[in-house]
Amino acid sequence: LAVYQTGDSVFHAGFLAKSLFAVLTDDVSYTQRAEFTQVGFRTCYVKCRSIMSQAALWTRWTHVGEAEATASCKILVVDVETVLEVLRQHLALWAFTLEHATRYHSLLVSAVTWPNDLEAVGDPKKVFASMSEDLHQFVGLHALGALKRSVHGPKKLFSTWSRDTYSKLE
Repeated sequence: LAVYQTGDSVFHAGFLAKSLFAVLTDDVSYTQRAEFTQVGFRTCYVKCRSIMSQAALWTRWTHVGEAEATASCKILVVDVETVLEVLRQHLALWAFTLEHATRYHSLLVSAVTWPNDLEAVGDPKKVFASMSEDLHQFVGLHALGALKRSVHGPKKLFSTWSRDTYSKLE
């Protein structure tokens, strides 16, 4: 967790992105630099809970804009190499990561709108939707397994389902 003060730079355009940034307050501005994009110069405020430079996790990403604290703010800085190192240690997660990165890259290079540090591929749900059916099943089964082991369990979450539907989960 990093705390930035008014005027502090979070990242600069033209530099290789080595982290992604989860914005925890509304006190960050982003300026897209005209010399790094075809869209031109633009400035906007970054909303709380936004992820900046997510593309760095899935591609070799160079910042095309600059982020700056407009007031004292908190940002969770996630080192990409550390995350990938952990994912490499788990075969199933690494397989998911590789396919996700491949799909993400395909959407990135075919994007209709010019990518930036705030939105590189438009709707991130498209990445998952474009993945193989095997990986959809893998994620679904692991999600159901986690739900079954959770404190609340599936009965509370799926209380409106019929007994027959619920029994299929078990």
